[in-house]
Amino acid sequence: ISQRDAASGAIILHRPLVPREQITAMALTARHRWCIDKISQCFNNDGNVIDETLTPKVQGFIRRSDVLGKFNALFSGDSTNVLFVHYQSKQVLSSRDGKNAENIDVNRGPVQEHRDPEFFISTGDTNLMTSKCCYFIRQGNDAINVSESNDTSLLYGEISSSPLKTF
Repeated sequence: ISQRDAASGAIILHRPLVPREQITAMALTARHRWCIDKISQCFNNDGNVIDETLTPKVQGFIRRSDVLGKFNALFSGDSTNVLFVHYQSKQVLSSRDGKNAENIDVNRGPVQEHRDPEFFISTGDTNLMTSKCCYFIRQGNDAINVSESNDTSLLYGEISSSPLKTF
């Protein structure tokens, strides 16, 4: 990218802050935007007050390279066919005497440390669900058309904090 300096007439070259390959990789498709809308709706309908800061938080979450990679793998058919999105405090197990989870004394039991809620992804088998979550399921093993915002190749749903009440 270049620009001519008005005073001297010299050409000034500007380098992009992000390499061109990463710009393409970070670009959000129509399908990403649809997922952002669904995630925002899921965690923004817990009352009559709309949290205007939630959608930018979700966009930032989706743009993280690890999260974007998981969504892209879901869309391309290169991963499991389901992703769960949680917005809750991650439960950290520690022992009462400060040892890590591997060294918990069976007689004394673990202690759960509570933290502020955060967005994170799971495949449904790694984290304890303590509040509502949403999920995306790819139908079949074929890649999803990411230029389409919504079709039947990717399903969306919500699971409440009381899953048995959901059904």
